[in-house]
Amino acid sequence: MLEVDKGVIIGLIKFFSCKKYAEDLLNGKLFCHESGWFRKLDDSFRGDKYDGKKPINVNGQHIEWCNISGIASGFITAGFKDDDKLPLYCLSVIDINILNKTNDKTYFFKSDFVEKMKQFGEYVVLITNYVDFFDAINEHKNTNDLALSFFNIEYVNIENEYTIENVSSNKSLKPFFIKDLEYAYQNEIRFLWQRKDGKPLIDCNNNSIMFDIKHKINGSITSIEKLLDTPFIFS
Repeated sequence: MLEVDKGVIIGLIKFFSCKKYAEDLLNGKLFCHESGWFRKLDDSFRGDKYDGKKPINVNGQHIEWCNISGIASGFITAGFKDDDKLPLYCLSVIDINILNKTNDKTYFFKSDFVEKMKQFGEYVVLITNYVDFFDAINEHKNTNDLALSFFNIEYVNIENEYTIENVSSNKSLKPFFIKDLEYAYQNEIRFLWQRKDGKPLIDCNNNSIMFDIKHKINGSITSIEKLLDTPFIFS
């Protein structure tokens, strides 16, 4: 019997404000915002001023830069050139973090997860064959000679995560997979694409890109109202 409470991932879930967007996902079309888009938003669920950045507390630190020397206050955010032009695709992982176990075989979505995710929209795509989803994305990456990174998000107290020693120009992608604890309810997995030559996939005239992975995704569309009544049953 499958034990979800032992760290098993049983699927992926994504929320949309429009049914057409949900259908696009099942048709293999992945709409990606540029990374900098999330930093510009004022809302508290998509918007994140530290997305992909290292917030560093410099309060009381002696700073010397060009002809300026003095004691700093507040936070600085460190990143790298074009760190605002990386295509990101985000979903939530279906695992015990967002499920309640009612008996040995039946699980339901936690009500607080459903309530908070309503902010993203009323249409829901459930992907239970997530291995097939990963394979399709990897195939697209290889066919188009792209670089792909994907990880579950690690949730931390982001303003305590980095120190002044972390100010550097290295092109580390790790900050894109670390977010503040306030976003932990999203239980996110994130896909990040790059060109192997280092040039941005999204040019200066655009803030998004659509990847057509030429592969139907095995999943289903439902409404967010039905999530609380939809059990996952294993045998």
